[in-house]
Amino acid sequence: MAVQSYAAPPTPWSRDLAEPEIAPTAYVHSFSNLIGDVRIKDYVHIAPGTSIRADEGTPSTLAPAPTFKMALSSTASSRDG
Repeated sequence: MAVQSYAAPPTPWSRDLAEPEIAPTAYVHSFSNLIGDVRIKDYVHIAPGTSIRADEGTPSTLAPAPTFKMALSSTASSRDG
């Protein structure tokens, strides 16, 4: 996966060159751009054509939405509607 990621250019309010951080389980499409202090967490999917910039001082973090699991009781069955 060839990802285009760039360091944020230095500005008067942020002189550090922050690079994107991508978790090993994240998927970033090769036609997307990540610029600056972007943090992609585990199991995040970045689609083609997406541009994410975080070059204005604070980091931008993308994390997956929480998932909810349903528990079936021992009395429930697939016939219960």
